[in-house]
Amino acid sequence: MTEIWAHARGEGAPIANLLASFEQAVLEAPDGLELDVQRTRDGHLVCAHDPVLYDEAGKAWDIGALDYAELSHYVDPRTAGPEGRVSRLDEVYELLRPTGMRLNIEAKNLERRYPMMAETIAASVAASGMADRIVVSAFHHRLLLDLRTHAPGLALAALYADGLIRPWDYLASIDIQQVHPHFTSLLDPETVTGLLEAGITIRAWTVNDPAHWATLAQSGVHAIITDLPVSARAAVSPVGVSGL
Repeated sequence: MTEIWAHARGEGAPIANLLASFEQAVLEAPDGLELDVQRTRDGHLVCAHDPVLYDEAGKAWDIGALDYAELSHYVDPRTAGPEGRVSRLDEVYELLRPTGMRLNIEAKNLERRYPMMAETIAASVAASGMADRIVVSAFHHRLLLDLRTHAPGLALAALYADGLIRPWDYLASIDIQQVHPHFTSLLDPETVTGLLEAGITIRAWTVNDPAHWATLAQSGVHAIITDLPVSARAAVSPVGVSGL
């Protein structure tokens, strides 16, 4: 039963990682929500894909070099008004806690290495009130190993974008049981088969081409992460995809 996870926004929201975009995702009721987090200088986890943001005047806002009180004055230039501010991760917990949705926190810690990122995430998840519905993913796999130390039992997923050979062997070597590969790496059937036979949970990103939705669902992947969760669910429902 392949789940559908929203990629940082609902299908009816044009901009990712804004609180209003997450609210739209809740209305569309996918199985889960994926989002990106960075860390401010004073230790707040905030929702943003890039470590440096640019406002309407072209001013650079370096998230890791700012306290949240400073960053709170930033407004996304694609919006008009306070809906364009950078949201905190704890606001997303408040939004999702009453729902049945799961949450994938993608920890951005590769391009910019944040101090105490593992400790900050571990404390945040512990205080979320929904730790059993959270998975933390990262391209920085060393961060995942650090998280295992600071948050035993936390679900962890390794992100990757390349066509790895026998990725299940690598995952076994670092004792990770969940993987978030770019969907193109799963177009080789033996990759999906090998991961499934190894007992690896597979969530493919970011799948927006309708031609791939049913194919991936039929191959047995556990979840599809997409910008188009409503359309994806409608497309794959005939092959047995579940919703909430």
